[in-house]
Amino acid sequence: MRDQRFIAEHRGGPLTSNQHKALIQWAMICAQHVLPLITDELDDRIEGAVKTAEAWTIGEASVGDAREAAKRLLTLAKELSDETSVYVVRAFSHGVATAHMADHSLGLLYTLSGQLNQRISLLLKKGNGKILSYPLKLRN
Repeated sequence: MRDQRFIAEHRGGPLTSNQHKALIQWAMICAQHVLPLITDELDDRIEGAVKTAEAWTIGEASVGDAREAAKRLLTLAKELSDETSVYVVRAFSHGVATAHMADHSLGLLYTLSGQLNQRISLLLKKGNGKILSYPLKLRN
């Protein structure tokens, strides 16, 4: 069952437009923190997803654009040989898909936590733990 707190106001939920935008920005920042873990050559589809997410937050991209960017990243993930790179690209896919469904911002964490705990811990030490700073109070 979907967490009602992640349903946008225009769909009958409590999530404001500003909160939704904060979630996608947070998700993309989190994904960018683990970008250095990609061992395969960086692909333009990752940068395209970042730009699409940024454009969505200012009304210059549609939810459909974000979904297409997410699908392109899932295709890229299937093409990669390194397992860590696959999970990082999937994290970016969840990040940009947050425009479609805010719950995807959590999907990013689930994707990363299962496979990258140890390596993320090292990155957090370098980045002063910024990845843990979630933008919303989601507890009742």
